[in-house]
Amino acid sequence: MKFYAIKKHGIFEPVDDSDEQKALKIPIGATVQVSYSESRNYAYLKMYHQFIDEAFNIVHGLGEFQDPRVFRLYIQMQAGHFTTIISPRTGEPIYLPKSINFDSMEQKDFEILTNRILDRFLELYSDKMTPAIAEHFAGFFI
Repeated sequence: MKFYAIKKHGIFEPVDDSDEQKALKIPIGATVQVSYSESRNYAYLKMYHQFIDEAFNIVHGLGEFQDPRVFRLYIQMQAGHFTTIISPRTGEPIYLPKSINFDSMEQKDFEILTNRILDRFLELYSDKMTPAIAEHFAGFFI
């Protein structure tokens, strides 16, 4: 099991409710092995997911996507966050999304990616939004 914790006054506390639920599964008095790694900015990640949720609501309303996960992968790939392999059978390219999980990229790279995603989202959809909604999205990661 893996969860995120923040150290406060010498004690580790779960970051959010989900992490707390995982921590509660550890029996009192249990000895656990801890592996330390500096986490990306958790608040920024939550802001990214809020952006994805709000952006999905826009495109879902346009009838373009039914699944928020599919939309997230699509917009990440539209921003260039994918890898290409060539089919050995047909010679055609196959595009696969890259991971954005904490272990796969540094915070600075994640911030660059989120801004590319925002830019691409606005390129694709700003003409389908009111100016106020487009402005709301334009200031998302500032």
